[in-house]
Amino acid sequence: MSDSWDDPPRRYEVAADEPDFYGASSRPQTQVRDVSSSALEVSAAPLVWLWGGLFAAAAGIAIPLVTASHNLALVGWLVGGTVSILLMAFFTRRDLARRGEGLARDSALAPWLRRLLLCAAAVAVVLNAWTIADALARDSW
Repeated sequence: MSDSWDDPPRRYEVAADEPDFYGASSRPQTQVRDVSSSALEVSAAPLVWLWGGLFAAAAGIAIPLVTASHNLALVGWLVGGTVSILLMAFFTRRDLARRGEGLARDSALAPWLRRLLLCAAAVAVVLNAWTIADALARDSW
């Protein structure tokens, strides 16, 4: 018998102890059930939310590097920080709901994408905040 979630057992035995009419139990009988026809579905992590968050963080990083506009820096701060963290929150919510429904496969990529997303969002917020602070300090807003 395999201990892997990817290779479920094809048959299992169930001891059936059925009571008779008066409530007394008859002797246990062993039943063999075939479960090969009902395939167990293993769900994967919804990584699309993390990829979307990384795309938003990359856009937030690119805005202050391409232009020095303080108005666009405000948009970059919102997209690179708030939107990317909200997308990570959507991933976490969907992932927890998926794990609660049945068999769930852990993703080796998800923790690394989460860490990369947090670091990229922090860099986007810092770069855009620097541009906004520079515009406020120079009184050019």
